[in-house]
Amino acid sequence: MARRVTVLAALLVAGIATVSAPALASVAATPEVPSNKTITPASDGKTITIAKSTKLTISLANNNPSTGYSWQFKTKPSRTILKLVSDATASPAQTQPPTVGAPQPRTIVYRALRTGTTKIKLQYVGPDGTTVGDSLSITLKVIHTAAYVALARKHKTVTPASDGKTVTTSKGGKLTISLADNNPSTGYAWKFKTKPSKAILRFVSDKTASPAHTQPPTVGAPQPRTIVYTALKAGNTKIKLEYIGPDRTTVGDSLSITVNVVRSRRTRAR
Repeated sequence: MARRVTVLAALLVAGIATVSAPALASVAATPEVPSNKTITPASDGKTITIAKSTKLTISLANNNPSTGYSWQFKTKPSRTILKLVSDATASPAQTQPPTVGAPQPRTIVYRALRTGTTKIKLQYVGPDGTTVGDSLSITLKVIHTAAYVALARKHKTVTPASDGKTVTTSKGGKLTISLADNNPSTGYAWKFKTKPSKAILRFVSDKTASPAHTQPPTVGAPQPRTIVYTALKAGNTKIKLEYIGPDRTTVGDSLSITVNVVRSRRTRAR
C-alpha cells in the first residue's frame, strides 16, 4: 500500500495524477500506426496493402533515361483511389571523369484517397520502345486504418533494422524477412545461423530476386532476398542470420530476433 502511495505521489509531482490505470494501460498498448510504404522492382507480382491517407512511393533506382533506357507506365492506377503527389527523376551524379550512362533514379509518390483495389504496371523500356526485361506489376489494396492495424498485428515484416528485437505476431499470421542488401553475385549473402522451430513457424518460401537489368549493366547489383513463414502455434522461437563474405566470415551485419507467436484474439459474444 505504501509503495502505491509513493507511486501516486510521484505522478502528482509530474502533473499526471489524473491519468487512470486503464488509460496508462491503453497508452502502453498503443496500436501500430499505419506508415507510408515504399516499393521497388523487387515487389513485382505482389499485392501491396496500404492504409487510406498514407503514401505509396515507387522507387526505381535503375532508371537510365540518358541512354534511352527508362521506366514507362503500362497501367496507371485509378485516380479515384490514388492521387499523384510527385514524379521526379534525379540528375545524374557529377563525377570526374563523367560517368557515361550514370543512373538517374526515379521516384513516384501517390497518396491513397479512398479504399479500393487498383493495378499499377511499369516496364523497363529500351531506346526502340521495347521492354528489356524488368517490370513492376502490382495490385494495390487501400483499406481503412482500423483494418490495416489489425492486419499489421497479424502480418509482420522484419529487416536487419530489427536486429536484437522481439517480434510479436499471432497464430495464423505471416512473418516476412526482407533482406534488401543481399548480393550473392559478389559472394556476399545472408546465411542462417539459427533457424526457427518448425513446430512454431512453418516455412513458406525463400526467394532471391534477379539482378536489375540496366544499360550499362550494374556490376554487383543487389538481389533482394525474401523469406516467409506462417505462424502455426503460440510460443517463442529464435531466428538468426548473418551477412557472410566470399571467405565465409561474417562481415558485420546480422539479424537476430525472438519471434513471439500469440493466440489470435477472438471477439466475445454479447
